[in-house]
Amino acid sequence: MIYKSKNPSGYQLTVCMLFVCGIQLPNLLRPNFDQPILYISQIVISTACLLIAATAFIRTRLKPFSVKLSPGLIEVKGKQIQASDIRCIYLSLGDIDPLVGIRPKGTMLPPLNLCYRYVDRSQDPVSQLHNWCREHRVKLVKRRFARWL
Repeated sequence: MIYKSKNPSGYQLTVCMLFVCGIQLPNLLRPNFDQPILYISQIVISTACLLIAATAFIRTRLKPFSVKLSPGLIEVKGKQIQASDIRCIYLSLGDIDPLVGIRPKGTMLPPLNLCYRYVDRSQDPVSQLHNWCREHRVKLVKRRFARWL
């Protein structure tokens, strides 16, 4: 089965990073040249937060891609992952659109490129994922999870 999917929503991360930049803004507008290391570190932190916020926002707005459940493998964004290479699949049902994260063996967290949410839920992709996991003996964990950049 092929399902239309999108990247996870990055709006929460975008707002948090912009909040951190907002906290740093008064210090950046009134530079303290008596402590240049502190001022430079604030510039670096603010720049990093802005880059993370922009990246999260852009990833959220990307076009949908396909996720294909096949016998023995899952294909996400053209990358094929064998069922034997998957440690577990996380399913976060708290949101309106459930978030899915595939954690390969040898990793601590699901990588960001293997996390997605279903766009079209008319075919009931969550129950199909349950069935696929049961058939291939892949552990399905229903809880919120962290993603790795």
